[in-house]
Amino acid sequence: MSYAETAGPLPIHGRERHYINTKNLCIVNQDGQYGIKDVRRQTFLIPAKYDNIFRFGDFFKLVRKGQTGFYRVEVNEEETKYFVDRIAPCYYDSIVYSGMNTILLYQNHWTRYYNVNTRTLSKKYKMLHKPPNGDYIQAWDEGAYYVIDAATDEILYQEECEAARFPVYEEIGRTKENNAVLRNASPFSQELLYKGANGYGVLPNYAIVGWIDDGEGYNIANIAENADAFGLIDGSGNLLTDICYDSIQADIRFTLKNDGETIEKILPYAEYKSNIR
Repeated sequence: MSYAETAGPLPIHGRERHYINTKNLCIVNQDGQYGIKDVRRQTFLIPAKYDNIFRFGDFFKLVRKGQTGFYRVEVNEEETKYFVDRIAPCYYDSIVYSGMNTILLYQNHWTRYYNVNTRTLSKKYKMLHKPPNGDYIQAWDEGAYYVIDAATDEILYQEECEAARFPVYEEIGRTKENNAVLRNASPFSQELLYKGANGYGVLPNYAIVGWIDDGEGYNIANIAENADAFGLIDGSGNLLTDICYDSIQADIRFTLKNDGETIEKILPYAEYKSNIR
């Protein structure tokens, strides 16, 4: 029998937020099969019947007969008792840790996600997409498209959509109210998906061909194009200017000060021109 210590403390989120003492919790190889053992009490928390076990974020990823599952192990406040949450048995083709809050589970022609914050396993979807650093999940299932808040599972936006038209939105910043500003990444659409007074919706007729943030992720303005004319739209879908200009140039202004002297330097950032002259 051989032992392998898990790397570092495992942060536990939820009702009892404590750290597992990994010196006492080990991945054990017993006759070529792996399990998880409390070596202090010499008891198995997860029996040695798996082909392999990996540390997977705050979880343990288990492999058996080519299929994958994952469990969560927690400890009480006195560190006298462990709890094993058997979230997913070993019948998934693959499991991917996507950012801080989301784990994606793939099986045949469908997929689902596990929300680390809410401890919920979603329904099955035909397709799922979540950027590793994004705060939202995009899903398609049976003719409907969804944008889902990755932290709360709230459906932010929904529309009827066939698989061939499954859009992929990219986050282009957040508003001062901390609402995500999204843009359809397709070169044939580039629509703005924003939160307005009635929730999230798509701003039609305008392609977002550029955007500017403040360096901290806040969306300041978006370059909108319509019928070869340009204008500015904010991250909440409000027109900052009419969409009627042949070109827009965005500049970066530097203000340098020293001993009462002030110098301004303006450098061109980007320029957008109409194709019609």
